[in-house]
Amino acid sequence: MLASSAFARRETTARFFTRSGHDGMPARTSIREYQEPSLTLVFIKTRWLMRAAMLAGGGVIGLCGTELLVRAFVTVRDVGPALTEYDPVFGQRLKRNFRCVRETPEFHMRFSSNSLGWRGPEPAAPEAEIVFLGDSFTMGYGVDEGLEFPQLLANALGKSVVNMGVGGTGNGRWPLILRGDAGSFEPETVVLQLCSNDPEDDMTEGLASLDPRGEIVHHLPSPPSAGRHVQDVLEAFPWLGYSHLLGLWRQYRIREARSSDAVVLASAEGLALAQALLGQSIRCCVEQAWNVIVFSADMSPSEAAPFADICRREGVPFLRMLSKGEAPELYFAVDGHWTEAGHRRAAELLAPLLR
Repeated sequence: MLASSAFARRETTARFFTRSGHDGMPARTSIREYQEPSLTLVFIKTRWLMRAAMLAGGGVIGLCGTELLVRAFVTVRDVGPALTEYDPVFGQRLKRNFRCVRETPEFHMRFSSNSLGWRGPEPAAPEAEIVFLGDSFTMGYGVDEGLEFPQLLANALGKSVVNMGVGGTGNGRWPLILRGDAGSFEPETVVLQLCSNDPEDDMTEGLASLDPRGEIVHHLPSPPSAGRHVQDVLEAFPWLGYSHLLGLWRQYRIREARSSDAVVLASAEGLALAQALLGQSIRCCVEQAWNVIVFSADMSPSEAAPFADICRREGVPFLRMLSKGEAPELYFAVDGHWTEAGHRRAAELLAPLLR
């Protein structure tokens, strides 16, 4: 019985490892033949990996070639990492503890922010005597660290300042900051900087609107755009932040946003909103017993007039910097921001009211 079982097992094993030969006799199959399917799969995977690597390599070579072409033949307005990050309250704010260089055909700017996410040195104390609110003119886009007019005033007057200027923003954030972050500094004076593109920026940001009665309604910012996500991923590789191709893409995104139908068709609504936000911001300061100074950057007399009227009604001083058309020597010819001379002039204009 045991012999029969052993014989049966051997017979089964023999049948498993044999096949019929050409002459009808059983022929032994080699182990290699039973490994052929797995080897075929390995070969196919290897071939696809090689193809994928070749495609990726070709893509990298193509991008490098495009980068060289852009550098050689295309003028990019600014090259360097994004200065801002998404914020769930304000839409965007400066990156904290951030340092970079921005390059344009007209200037080379060294930029840094402090741990609070504002441009300038780390505050030496919890309080600040002067708080500045504005856009890229207040932030000091175009000039090196320490040459922006808030810091020039701090050095000249010996007063502590906080520069809350953020480029590419309107006035919709002002009441929110004045009721929040600014109050933590207990300032004596708040300087509100206007610009001719505030109505456009207010409509683009969408942080505030006017209801049918003309009352301000504040809104949460939109979620971060796909472009913001893509830029964040790309800038995870530091050297990519200085790509001219990426700078050109960012320039295109900004141009598309500013040319949207909502902005083009809403100039009157944007102006009314900007005026209402200025009035609300002034009242926020007055309620907290802060002095207020309003001054404009690159506004013609006719553009500044509606805002000057609001300041007159509210009883606060209004100062107007000469526009680019009136004093081109204070502005970069193409970029349009103040040069170092423009920031010095702004500091000279404000200093008598801040002493």
